Amino acid sequence: MNTPPQVDDLTVRLSGPCLGNRDASGPAWRSGGSAELAIKDVTQKRPRPLARRLSVGQRTALVAAFESGVEQKNLAVQYGISVRSVKRLIRAAGDAGAAALHT
Repeated sequence: MNTPPQVDDLTVRLSGPCLGNRDASGPAWRSGGSAELAIKDVTQKRPRPLARRLSVGQRTALVAAFESGVEQKNLAVQYGISVRSVKRLIRAAGDAGAAALHT
């Protein structure tokens, strides 16, 4: 049994991005871009909270290292976190004392 051409066309359009035919309904891709860059990676997981990425001892050592003169960007690389996270830990330690590192 043959399927009508409209159904075949719909099946092709729904099976993936259509990079060549910009008049067809569906996602509009930037000219010159590739499909791999345009499709969002749905397997990427959300980052864990900062309190779960570093133990209390690591957070305490990070703040102590900063107070002894180690640069924030070096601490970020050493602990595998962003500079913003380093700043957040340092600010929390200064605002509420050592109790902030235990939460």
